[in-house]
Amino acid sequence: MTGGAGFVGSVVVERLVGWGVGVRVLVHRAGVSRVGVEVVRGDLVRPGSLRGVCEGVSSVLHLASRIGGSVGELEAVNVEGTRALLGEAARAGVERVVQLGTAGVYGDGVHRGWWRGSWWSVRGR
Repeated sequence: MTGGAGFVGSVVVERLVGWGVGVRVLVHRAGVSRVGVEVVRGDLVRPGSLRGVCEGVSSVLHLASRIGGSVGELEAVNVEGTRALLGEAARAGVERVVQLGTAGVYGDGVHRGWWRGSWWSVRGR
């Protein structure tokens, strides 16, 4: 799971652990820990750091996103980071990827409603 330390993700982690589901959370900062959760370090903007994070996983919940910053910063996490995560998931044989977003991505300012049509091209579609 990505975004497990965030507002929505922390609730999802809590529910999954409560249901007895094994959870592995990808974090990009040191010092994040949770009882009953495997925490692995990696960063969506550093594809090499994702190597192996999906090994032995059947499903990935992708909740991480950047909701503020420049267009370049948004694209680095939300487009290229997602592409790198999907590539690693495919390499590891993950069966299912679920991506969840929030209304926060629409925020105020120049990025309001920002859409990149290449999302679907990640898996060659």
